Parts: sequence; C-alpha cells; structure tokens
Amino acid sequence: MNSPNKASHSKYSLIFGDKLQSFLHLVFTQFLLHYFDRMSKFILHLITGKSELERICKNEKIQSVRIKKIENSLKKSSNSYLRNLTSSDSVSSGYEDDIVFNIMQIKQIPAENATFSFLMKDALMKIKAYHSLMREVDLIRCEKFCHENWSQLSLLLDLWTGLKSESGPECVKNRKWRELGFQGDDPSTDFRGMGMLALNSLNYLVTKHNEIAKNIFAKSKHPKYGYSFAIVGINVIAWVYKLLIDGDLKTHFYNYSQFLKKDKIKLENFYRIFVSVFIEFNEFWFYKEPDSIMQFELLSKEFLSLVKLKLVNEPYTHITEGVIDRRSFVERYVLNSSS
Repeated sequence: MNSPNKASHSKYSLIFGDKLQSFLHLVFTQFLLHYFDRMSKFILHLITGKSELERICKNEKIQSVRIKKIENSLKKSSNSYLRNLTSSDSVSSGYEDDIVFNIMQIKQIPAENATFSFLMKDALMKIKAYHSLMREVDLIRCEKFCHENWSQLSLLLDLWTGLKSESGPECVKNRKWRELGFQGDDPSTDFRGMGMLALNSLNYLVTKHNEIAKNIFAKSKHPKYGYSFAIVGINVIAWVYKLLIDGDLKTHFYNYSQFLKKDKIKLENFYRIFVSVFIEFNEFWFYKEPDSIMQFELLSKEFLSLVKLKLVNEPYTHITEGVIDRRSFVERYVLNSSS
C-alpha cells in the first residue's frame, strides 16, 4: 500500500512534468516561428532584392498598418541600432533625416528612394510620439492625489460645480461626494489605481464637454439602469489607459497626422478618447438594459471587444478638433454590423 507521502510526491511530479512539457512545447514553437520568420524574410529578400522595410513602404498603403509593420520589423531586427529606434528617447527631434539615412545605409537602400525616406521619417515620428504619450500618461497615473494640494483639490471641486447646481463640499472628505457616484466620503480613495489620471480625465470631461458630462450624469441617475457616474468613469479611464499601453490605440494615432504636433501627441487627444469611450459605454449600457449593476463586468468585457474590433481598422473618437459624432450606439454598431 502506497503511503500518503509517496502519493503526494507522485502527484506533484506529474504536475511539474506537465508544466515542464508545456514550457518546452512553447519554447520549441517560438523557436520554429522565429526560424520560419527569418527564413521567409531571407527568401523574400533574395526574390525581390528588397529588404522587409522597403517592401512594407512600397506595398502597404494603409498608413496605420504600414507604421505598425515598420515598428514590428524594427523591434525584431537583428541589428541593435534598428531595435532601439522603437523607444521614445532614441529618435531626437531634428535628427530624423540622419536616422533615416543610417537605416538606408544599414539596409543598403538606394539614397534616391525618396518615397522610402519620407514614409520612414513619418513612421519614426509617429512611433516616437506614441511612446512619449504612453510615458506622459503613465507619469500622471502614478501621481497620487494630495489633500493639501490646492490645485488638485480645485480640479475635484470643478466636478461638483460642473454637474450640480447647488453648493457642494468645500473639502475632500464629505458625504456629498457620493452624489457624484464616488464610493465613500473621500473621493481620493477611488483614484488609487489610476491616480491623477482619473481626476484629470473626469475634469476634462466636465469642464471641456460639459453638455456631454451632464447628459451622461443625468442618465446615470436612471431608477432602473443607473450606475455610479464617477466610479464607472474611473473604470473607463482604466480601459483607455490599457488600450494605450497594449498598443490598441496605435491605429487611432498612426492613421492621422493631425494628432501629431512637433513630433508629440497632445495629451488632450488622449482625454478625447476617454470622453468618446465614456459616451459609447453609456449608450451601450442602456441599449443592453441590464438587470442590475452586477452585470457591469460582463457587459464591460463585451463592450471592450467591440472597441478593440473597431480599432483594428479605424480611429476611435466622437470628438476630433471639436467635431462631435452624434450618431447613436445603434447607428454606429448595430446597423453597421447588420448591413
């Protein structure tokens, strides 16, 4: 008869063996994919006489797809100089032409290929701008709300004056904040995960697009389908932040040059996406007519899958340079998908 210790040891050995087998299978699969990728590039280079970067610039007409492919090619390059070009600090302003010249020398691309030079410079500037935006947004997210900081407190008080007509709280800790959809008497406790990014985003919505903010806030008070305005808003900014960090917003920012000002993406363009997503989630929520707030997690996953699907091919915003897309959720999604 086997002892309990031996049975336990055998069980853990089987588990470890399965995990090791899965790990080795993953490593082997990645090796094969890497090898196949290298071989296919080598064969295409022999057939066409052009490097992968040249082929991308020549054949890919959709701007965002082209830039993402260029970025991916640089990341996977065996040349360390090319790999480093995808970080935000590697492309210095004013030196883009020199960097493109270096790329063309490394890849042995003829100097007279003006189209490649133009498209590569455009790609490098947009890649740098996107990474700079990620860093800027993350720094704001890491900044904590300070009760003694008057400028931060002022941003918080703006939420009340922008959404409510009556006089509001004069300090951070007050039960009245619950009326805006915060969980407790101290709104700063709800900002923890997103830091000042949450407050700045809500403030942008309320102060820059007050009509939209009041409309969403009013709907959040619905007797049957209502939700906590501030808490849902903080959840929305967390989604948008993740879309940015995961690279889903590259389609949005790579497609149009109007987002780029002196090789930087203005922070306001990020906040505009937050407003756009909040508008659509509010419409989506009421379109679904949930039984209770307990369905929030399930419906938010469904909604985000729609957002990501849209971002595969097109930019995502209601608000571009002050122009608001006033089509309803049904017009944008339901009718489009059925046509």
